[in-house]
Amino acid sequence: MDIKLGLEIAIAITALIGFIYRLTQIESKIYQEINLIKNRQSIHLADYAARKEHQDYLIHGYKELIEHKFKRCMDEIKQLESDLKQVEEYLIEDKNE
Repeated sequence: MDIKLGLEIAIAITALIGFIYRLTQIESKIYQEINLIKNRQSIHLADYAARKEHQDYLIHGYKELIEHKFKRCMDEIKQLESDLKQVEEYLIEDKNE
């Protein structure tokens, strides 16, 4: 009976060691996957930051373009108003004569 008890204890200790070994393998694999996910996330965040910067650059360029076109349009409108005023003055003078 002592041999049977000793054998059962040895088997239990061996099973416990095997269980702990397998548990550490699983834990190691989990940490590897976590690190892989963190690396992928940092790559995606860097890509997102680069795309956002590019979009901001494009938006700023479009804002400047719209502002430039608006200023040119306003200058043309002012020029047309001036020309129209001159034509009106000429027509008024022509009618008075």
